[in-house]
Amino acid sequence: MTRTSEIMVCIFKADDGLSREERLLWAAEHYFGSTADTIPAKRAEDGERSGVHVERELLQVEKTPLGKPFFPKFPHLHLSISHSGTYWVCALAPVEVGVDIQEHTMNRSETRQEATSRFAKMARRFFHPVEAKFVETESFYRFFGVWAARESYVKYTGQGIDASFSEHCVIPEAEEMQQPLNTLLGQENGVSWQAQGVWFWETVFEENYTLCVCAGEEMPCRVIRCF
Repeated sequence: MTRTSEIMVCIFKADDGLSREERLLWAAEHYFGSTADTIPAKRAEDGERSGVHVERELLQVEKTPLGKPFFPKFPHLHLSISHSGTYWVCALAPVEVGVDIQEHTMNRSETRQEATSRFAKMARRFFHPVEAKFVETESFYRFFGVWAARESYVKYTGQGIDASFSEHCVIPEAEEMQQPLNTLLGQENGVSWQAQGVWFWETVFEENYTLCVCAGEEMPCRVIRCF
């Protein structure tokens, strides 16, 4: 099988009425239909839909004991799923992958200053000390950026959120290497960096959502809005 060379992230509206299986089927057909890879598939006889048509049974999803989803009938296609606010997201890749989307939220009746203070305290409690220091100076946006990176990392490893959650630093420890992360807001193409021996790519999706992908190697990341 020819290896594809990109990560595809599909963003769906959570209330679009589609099931998880329907979303994954749509995503897989577009993933393989736009690359040189092949998958056991058939073409639509009625011509109503173009591209590769994936057999639905290939995309049955199971989970590891720690909750990482995978395709037992198609192990060469790796999967990660996330949802937050009004969006449901899946990432498909030829390598192990983790994806996370985070809505930027505040408690009802909470001021921006109060939220910033609360996020700084949460960062000191749940993040690695380097991450907590990074969050301190711009707690509101950076908190969600680091949280999305952390979630994408534990989804990539398959370990989930456990007692070791704060032990690993998912941003560069040297301050000069953190500079690209400081310019995340307003960057249409996102920013990428290396940490923990893996690759991260992160962007602000719309004004109030951060999207992060984690993979074992750097490769193009294509985001498709499926709405």
